[in-house]
This record gives sequence, C-alpha cells and structure tokens, in this order.
Amino acid sequence: MKREGLRKRVLGWMTFGILWILVLGCSAFAAGTPGKVKKLKGTAGENKVTLTWAETKNADGYLVYAVNQKASKKTVIRTVKGKSKTKTLIRKLKNGKNYDFCVAAYSGTGKKRRVGAASAIIRVKPKIIMPGQTTPHLLEVSEKSVTFDFNQADNATSYNYWLRTVSPRKTIFIGSLKKVKKITLNKLKAGTKYRLTMTTSRIVDGEKVSSKQTNVYFTAEKDYLRSAMLNSIVQYSDYTSSDTSIVYNKTQAEAFANFGNGGTRFNSGTNYLIWTNLYTRRFFLFTRDNTASPWRLKWSTPCIIGRPSAATPRTVWMIRDKRDPAEGARYACYLELYTYAIHSLIIGQADWSSLTNGYMASAGCIRIMVNYAEYVYQNCGVGTTVVTR
Repeated sequence: MKREGLRKRVLGWMTFGILWILVLGCSAFAAGTPGKVKKLKGTAGENKVTLTWAETKNADGYLVYAVNQKASKKTVIRTVKGKSKTKTLIRKLKNGKNYDFCVAAYSGTGKKRRVGAASAIIRVKPKIIMPGQTTPHLLEVSEKSVTFDFNQADNATSYNYWLRTVSPRKTIFIGSLKKVKKITLNKLKAGTKYRLTMTTSRIVDGEKVSSKQTNVYFTAEKDYLRSAMLNSIVQYSDYTSSDTSIVYNKTQAEAFANFGNGGTRFNSGTNYLIWTNLYTRRFFLFTRDNTASPWRLKWSTPCIIGRPSAATPRTVWMIRDKRDPAEGARYACYLELYTYAIHSLIIGQADWSSLTNGYMASAGCIRIMVNYAEYVYQNCGVGTTVVTR
C-alpha cells in the first residue's frame, strides 16, 4: 500500500510538472509572436520608394514584401533588423510603374523565427521629378542686340533658349547653358519683333525631360524696355480712381526702378529701393548687388495709403529714422521725422480687409503686413530711397 501511494504521488507530480511546462511554453510563444504591422505608408520618389510603418509589439525586425496581386504571391525583398527600425528605401525602380508592398514583423532567428500578420497592401508609383521653370528677364534691348538673364530653377541641369522672329517665324539663335548667366545676342534686325523662349531640362533614365516653355516678346528698337514697360505703368493717383486688380509683373516693376527716374535708374543710399504705387496701392521692394548693377524686384505686397483728406505725398524721399514700436504700430521707418512712415498694420485693429482691398485709410503713412514691415525695418537702412507715385 505504501509503495502504491508513493507511485501515485510521483505520477501526480510528474503530470503537474508537464502541464506547467506546457503552460509556460504556450505563454512564452504567445508573448513572443509579433503583432500585425500597421500604418504602412509609401512615398514615391524618382526611381525609388520610401516605406514607413508603426513600431510593432514583440518585433525583432521586419520583412518587406513585394506583392504580385495577380499571382497572389509575395516575395521578401528586404529584411530590416531592429524593432525601432520602421523605415526603408527601395531603389532601382521604374518611374511610372505601380509597385505593391506589405510588411510583416518577425521575432527570433532561424527555425525559431516567428512571423506576425502582414500589413495591408499599399501601391506606390515612382515618378520623374521634373525640372522647374525659368523665365528670361530682359536687361537691355537695342536695334541690333538683346541682353537677358534668367532665374535658377530647381532640379535643372541645363537651361535652353532660342530666339525666333514672330512673322515670318524663323529661328535665329539656339543655345544651352549649364548655369545661370547673362547672355547677349547680336545681329538683330531693327524694328523686328522677336520671341525669346526658354526651357530647363535634366536627364532621367537616359532620357531628357524638359520643363514647360516660358516666352518673352520684344521689338528690336532703341530704349524698348523704357518705352514699352513704363507706358504700361500708371504711376500717379488722383485719389478719385484706382485699380487694385492690377499687379505689375517683374519686368514692368523693374523697368520703373531702372528707367523711371527720367530714363535712368533711381539712386539710393543703400542697396534697397522702395516704390509705393499709389494707383494700385501696392508696395514694391527692390535690391541690387552694388551701385553699378540694376535693381531687381525682391517682393511686392498690397498696402494701405493715406485717406483723401490726408493723402500720401507723391514724391521721392528716404528713410531717415526707425522706431519699434511707434504710435500703435510695429517696425516704423520714418520718411520725414515723425510725420510719415512705413509701418505695420495698427496693433489690435482688424484692417486686413482694408489692406487686401487697397483702401486709403491712414493719415498719410504706408501700412503693410507685420512680416513685411519687419523685413523693411531689419534690412533697409537709413538713406534708403522711397518713391511714392
């Protein structure tokens, strides 16, 4: 009897131990199985795709799959080691082709590797990055030549230009440059109208891709820029009429800065020049490299000018002093000491609608948005010329 009882106790303990081991094993397996990968996203680039996803519980790394949905097949194309490594870049893809991907987390190694449920499948299409546009900017036009430059464009490796006569249509010059520079084309025919065209380009997958064209028309004649551009600008306001829908383009604005002073450029004590057009109620800021270089438009913005009973004077003056804050506004640049100034909108007043509509609301001062006023305050020193016309 004693021997039989001992045998039963040993069997009982053995059974309990086996069950306990099974319970611990199942718990360990459950704890070590990674969860399903979530928030998989793909960002298309040129010949490449960037995949990102959320960090997954119990993961030691991730398997990235290329998915063939027609064949219901997925193939591991990359193993990303590390729980927190939730981003990978897939290169050498074909632009314009759809690619399907999914990601699954894994834990363990070798035969003990456990793979969790795969993420939802996403589709991404690599795309060509097109070069940005450039615009020819006329610097000088005469009866026999034209001089121009152009702006730098993003992702461009070549700048291409050609000059044609308008009627009859005939190509005169064709050229290409690797960087921005000033170009002069000679041997033009006096009185002939020309079209100057520019594109940018770059090589992708062995093929040339180009931006959209930009065109500038001109006539080969003396002082073309001064006569053509200045005649299109309304400089003066009689305070009974205005047209705030007019926004002068870069060439027109720069023509005023460079030719509007009796056929010559305006001078300034600094490398900044300000023009407030009283007819369009618009504020223009120009910069230059040095005193011998032409003015270039940096930016323009709507502005508020003086009401009819306190009209902003039509004159040429300069910045003489600065204060911040001043008389309920910020960043004041005084044109005549403590009488007229360029400054921000009045603090606490909702006159944004007045600004956008170009109202005449001030006591003669010129009001602009605070970020523009701060720029003028910080950059345009005492002696900067200010033209109000």
